[in-house]
Amino acid sequence: MEWATKPPPPGISYGIPKAAQNHAIKVLREPDKYSGILPQTLTVSVGTGVAVSLGVILSGSLSIMLAPVLTRDNLSKMRQLQYSSRKGRKLLRTQFWAILTVAALIAATEIGVTFAVFIKAAWGPFLHTRLNSVMSESLFWYTGTVGDWLTIIAVTLFALALAVTCIVFLLSNLSKNYIALLLCVVPMVAAFFTLSYGGLQYPFALWGAQTPLYSITKVPWSEAVACGALLGIGGALAGWMIKKNRRAEV
Repeated sequence: MEWATKPPPPGISYGIPKAAQNHAIKVLREPDKYSGILPQTLTVSVGTGVAVSLGVILSGSLSIMLAPVLTRDNLSKMRQLQYSSRKGRKLLRTQFWAILTVAALIAATEIGVTFAVFIKAAWGPFLHTRLNSVMSESLFWYTGTVGDWLTIIAVTLFALALAVTCIVFLLSNLSKNYIALLLCVVPMVAAFFTLSYGGLQYPFALWGAQTPLYSITKVPWSEAVACGALLGIGGALAGWMIKKNRRAEV
């Protein structure tokens, strides 16, 4: 990582990479272009309250709802019955897309309802305000409006929900009983809880009250990158398992 070698301008320290410093300098030099009147408490409520809580709720609710349903097919020997015909071998792929669709609807509902309530209560007047505010103690990678920032957070949470679904689908179909499923799913949910607490506080902040995930990785947009990577890995593993099971012998 390349670090700044010249003395930083007022308000900037050596504690962040050069890329973040350059972004912060750009915002500070043109406050009229990038900043608006936005109270710090608004961004704090988003980071420590809504984004983190939604990440935890999505991880827990989808795991609790989907895991037992998927494991039940293995326990009832349904897989062996499916594999006895050519069309039956394709049902696992159909089931995967059905589960993913249900999870997407649940995630969209949870995110939409939560954001709608908070926007009506507090964020409504600030949706078209610049995120980097003259009244805020933090700077963010995104210099657009609060409404656009909330949209990016919602998409990141949606990707997290789909990633949870893919991994639960994989673990459920690899578990032979509910105890094995429990031993697999509980650590997975704990890991997603940790990601939510460590990666979704002050989303996309680069300086000031920054997210713990960015403070460790120093990677811009690390929250979205992490959720997108998990979705890609989970989807690839689920696809591999579906392909493998189509070739399984009964």
